[in-house]
Amino acid sequence: AGKSALGNLLLGHTEFEVSDGFNSKTKKCCVKTLSIKGNTYDIVDTPGVFDTSQDDSLKEIAKFVHKCAYGIKAILFVLKKERFTDEQRNTLKEIGTFLGKDATNNIIVVFSHASPDQIKCKDKMRMAWRDVPLFSSFIQDIEFRWSVSPDPHHLDDDRQISEERLMEIKTFISNIREIYTTRQLEENLERQKEAKRLKEEEERRRREEERREKELTIFEMVAVGASIGTEAQPGLGTVVGGVIGLSFGLGRAIKRKL
Repeated sequence: AGKSALGNLLLGHTEFEVSDGFNSKTKKCCVKTLSIKGNTYDIVDTPGVFDTSQDDSLKEIAKFVHKCAYGIKAILFVLKKERFTDEQRNTLKEIGTFLGKDATNNIIVVFSHASPDQIKCKDKMRMAWRDVPLFSSFIQDIEFRWSVSPDPHHLDDDRQISEERLMEIKTFISNIREIYTTRQLEENLERQKEAKRLKEEEERRRREEERREKELTIFEMVAVGASIGTEAQPGLGTVVGGVIGLSFGLGRAIKRKL
């Protein structure tokens, strides 16, 4: 998606390995040091949730968050500008669920692989996603912290615009006041675990109720059959009805014991 390339642009030199194909080269979190307005930050290149196994990526990110004793200042989502697919929208939901609502205070969206016009004029970039309701809502939730990454292959074509875009991203980072902490992640993961447990419990309860309803339906059908048999042929009906009544009674007794 351009995460590693953006990291190198923010650093001002090449530190992160950049993929030259379709698959992300970043499999493990890689850390370098970034200075913004005299403040020092650790900039982390994480596995791409759109390029590798989503579960593996989120586990790797969670593992790194747990190592950050002072918390996370900013979370940069780097998205290819043409990737407004159902898969991407679902992944955004998954990430939001994984990190929790607290993380919206720390998220910055950066679009990569934009055209020169979109890099120069953000309104042209905005036109690419403004008609996607879920994404527009997501941008609103993060208080419109979004920007466009310069093209690393054409930095000198318009150095001023490239510097402006990089400075905009750095300013977003500096201006974030809330810190996303390990405690917030752990609490959110616990809520997810509890929600999953309740959902599974509800599903088991529903299946058990369906099973009981089927049993009752069978017993009712058999009992009705016995009644009809008694009316049609009294002698035969008495025997059959008696046997069926015994089975029905046992069924009820077994159910009470269960």
